[in-house]
Amino acid sequence: MLLGLKRDERKEWTEEEKEGGGRGQSVMPQEGLGAAQELLCDRYAECSALTGELCREVLEDIAKLSARTTTDNGAKTQAACVAM
Repeated sequence: MLLGLKRDERKEWTEEEKEGGGRGQSVMPQEGLGAAQELLCDRYAECSALTGELCREVLEDIAKLSARTTTDNGAKTQAACVAM
């Protein structure tokens, strides 16, 4: 699962940033989803610790996802968690 943080700091890109073909300072949800797909992550989510927005939902998703990372014989899968 790829998690986008500081959701509260997102701002819309300016017209200049859009026209320049570059990126704004904020990561938009579609960019995060694209990065998650490139990294072969199962899920992408965003939250803000400052405002608490979506924190509960993200923690529930992480718990549900981690519960599914066991094999039939009870061992953990070969996949690993990585914090970047």
